[in-house]
Amino acid sequence: MPGARLDYDNAAFYHFFIAVLFIFLAPFSFFVIKRVMSFMMLRTQKYELKDKARTKEEQEKFEKIEQDKRRCSALFTKGFLCTFMVMVLGWCLFFFVVNLVNVDSEIATYDPFKILEIEHGASAREIKKAYRKQSLIYHPDKNKSPDAERKFMAIAKAYAALTDPVAKENWEKYGNPDGRQSLEVSIGLPKFLIDADNQNTVLIVYMFILIVCIPTAVWYYYSWSQQFGEDGIFFDTERMFMHPQVLSSNIQIKYLPELLSMAKEFEGLNDKNTKESATALQALDNYMKSSGLLPKTRKQVAGFFQQNPKRMSHLRAYWILAAHLNRRTKIVRKSKDLSKDLEKILSIAPKLIDSMLKIALIKTHYNQGNVSEWFVTIMNLLNFRQCLIQGIWLSENPKASGQFQSSLLQLPHFGEEQLRHVKKRRGKSRREEDLREYLRSSELRQTGKKRGQGEFTEQQIKDVQSIVKILPDFEVNLEVGVDDIEDNQFDYIAEGDIVTIDVHMSPFMEDSEKDDAGAMSEEVSECPLVHSFSYPFDIEETWWLFLIWEFEPPNRKGSVEQKLLMHKKITGQERIDSIKIYRDIKALKDELNELMKKKADKNSDENISEDKKSTLRNRSKVDPADENAVLSKADGIVFDDDDDGIITTVDPIFELQEQIVDLRKKLKTRLQFQAGPPMKYKMKVIVKSSCYIGLDHTSPETEFVVKSRENLPQYKVHEEDKMLDMEPTLFDAMAGNWPDEEDDDFGSDDDNNDDFGGGNESTSNKAEGDVGDDFGSDVDD
Repeated sequence: MPGARLDYDNAAFYHFFIAVLFIFLAPFSFFVIKRVMSFMMLRTQKYELKDKARTKEEQEKFEKIEQDKRRCSALFTKGFLCTFMVMVLGWCLFFFVVNLVNVDSEIATYDPFKILEIEHGASAREIKKAYRKQSLIYHPDKNKSPDAERKFMAIAKAYAALTDPVAKENWEKYGNPDGRQSLEVSIGLPKFLIDADNQNTVLIVYMFILIVCIPTAVWYYYSWSQQFGEDGIFFDTERMFMHPQVLSSNIQIKYLPELLSMAKEFEGLNDKNTKESATALQALDNYMKSSGLLPKTRKQVAGFFQQNPKRMSHLRAYWILAAHLNRRTKIVRKSKDLSKDLEKILSIAPKLIDSMLKIALIKTHYNQGNVSEWFVTIMNLLNFRQCLIQGIWLSENPKASGQFQSSLLQLPHFGEEQLRHVKKRRGKSRREEDLREYLRSSELRQTGKKRGQGEFTEQQIKDVQSIVKILPDFEVNLEVGVDDIEDNQFDYIAEGDIVTIDVHMSPFMEDSEKDDAGAMSEEVSECPLVHSFSYPFDIEETWWLFLIWEFEPPNRKGSVEQKLLMHKKITGQERIDSIKIYRDIKALKDELNELMKKKADKNSDENISEDKKSTLRNRSKVDPADENAVLSKADGIVFDDDDDGIITTVDPIFELQEQIVDLRKKLKTRLQFQAGPPMKYKMKVIVKSSCYIGLDHTSPETEFVVKSRENLPQYKVHEEDKMLDMEPTLFDAMAGNWPDEEDDDFGSDDDNNDDFGGGNESTSNKAEGDVGDDFGSDVDD
């Protein structure tokens, strides 16, 4: 009826609320169930990480990591518990509303037997008796409840539906004793919203949700999300690192632990002020001060540790870091609180160092890549990250001030006693304290034993040998060029080209091993985890590539400056994959050289003219039944799939060159940049590990010349492309300008051939004229 007022419908609201609630509960439940099932499956699986252990210490370390992953605390985190509680409350509300639908729904199925509280199939006498009983109970004169009148009318209607023939017929046909019901439109909101007694309460609650709750939730989420950057690091920490007096250029590495401890992530370390924690912290403070392992605080950051209200948390992080770097963590392990703090610090520290490294790289490029300032900071940050992973720090020996401890401490079971044996009777030419020199010693590579292992047990020797096998000892070589198949000259570089520097990181082998054909048979398909006894977590191997350009400034002749041109970060698995790709490229190059040599000999013997040679492809019509036609895979001749008699000659040299280019594009260890102005360039690549000490590399300097584009070789149109240009266009085909069927030489290079039947000689010559005319060459009339 027009202008009628729409009523609020509880039942419609219940159905709408159930649908909306299910939309939110479904993803919550899926997340919780998936998380629980994954955790239960993880608990039933065996320790996979433990099988990757190479030594007994690594086995204990990986076993502890696997146990931590299977603990209930790993599942019941704060975020998971909040999600679980929301899910449980949501499902409770869901079933509560479903129950309301079953009890209070007006659109439920009408059942007079249920209203009279009798069973189906009851006799007329039982129906009449139940009607009288229910009428006496819910009569409005005797029952003063608000629903008594509605209930009495429902009882009377139910009795009529079971006794009156017309009402019974309507109930059986339409489900209602009143007959067919018209469609009613209502609002899917509960009726209590328009109740006069609830108007003030509804208005207050509405205003509270709209003005207080929603803005507060948005403000809280926005404030919380604005605290973190892309890598999950606090913005306050990154702003502090950006300060020029905190992370400065040419900062010494001994001040980096102090700088790292200033991060905001460590402010919650001192939340539990228990007696045990205070005692352990005081013992650690006394020990660190008496040992002299802490350098004097810099003046630039002295105020931070004196005025910051959370200074004790930062000092605590500083002391624990220093103890870890110097391998003095026994006093830390005595306290559970300090042990938890140590694990928390070491889990966050690599991310913080990467954040500082990112800032240093930005400032380096902002300084036009000058390596005299910020590049020193970059190298110190990477050295600090290596020390943090391996638990090795600056030497305590005053004679070796500013130098690191021996990198041989990364090997299992190596200590000061073993280092003394290694350094015993060492001449100036021998530097076995360097890990790379130790790994490349002939004695170790032949027997697996070396000086310093004399007192080791058989198991300890096996541990050392297993670690020596997985340490990434390789040689670095560079190959500079441009990916270009048409020119067949990888090393030809012109101004504006995309220069590619392939960084070959091939495993180190002695000359005798290179000659051995079986030395290359053993390949590593998967990069092993980084070996570190001091770092309590599993970590993957990563490498940094820095491209350095050495040049002579125009205003200072005779001097050499260095500039960081670009950098790239690769994983250990990408390094392993590049070794396989380089081996495939080498095999293809050997095959390519043989084919080119055979082709050169064949051309010289047969004295083939230059215009009949093909660099890429050549097409010609040959009778397939001709027995004199020589078809061989070596010549690259294959019949067309359409069986039209056209055979295609594909140069195998071109195919090999194309395969080599495709393999090069798959490499992750390549650096690409745009060539500058024509001149001679001298570059080198620094390969820096982020996990191991003493295995960094600096490639030999490579030189290449960028030539002017004016000196590029003249482009020569291929014969096949000439033929394609002379074929009729789509317009000619629609106009019917097709060659005669008897003209078998259509598209050939014969000047006397009339390509389009019926055309004169001048038209034919113009259609197949010299390609130089098409590129704008000047021809006199």
